[in-house]
Amino acid sequence: MKSGDYEVTAAEFVSADAGENKPINQTITLKNENFVFYPTEIIDVKGITTTDKTLTYTNFTPKAPTRRRERPSTSKKATMPDVDKEVTLDIVNNHADTYTVDLSALLPKLESPKNTAR
Repeated sequence: MKSGDYEVTAAEFVSADAGENKPINQTITLKNENFVFYPTEIIDVKGITTTDKTLTYTNFTPKAPTRRRERPSTSKKATMPDVDKEVTLDIVNNHADTYTVDLSALLPKLESPKNTAR
């Protein structure tokens, strides 16, 4: 199976707290007509739902890895960069408006291949 044969969407950790084996949400959708999840009715795991083309994890906590190359779902708390730039916003009381700040202008430039999430 190649990367174009499937799509992973809504992949996220349920909590922003760092740690191991944290619950996740994600949906895997098969794009290649030659593949299906089958049989879907034998997957009886809390937090997992399936159809022939989708596999959805909802508040699902993966178990410890069973194969040598598998890894548990892990997130690490990022270090906060030193930001020495300021932003000034002119806010008017009793006036509904949208205030936009370009946060990327405040962050340090990242080394390649790193990039900011969009």
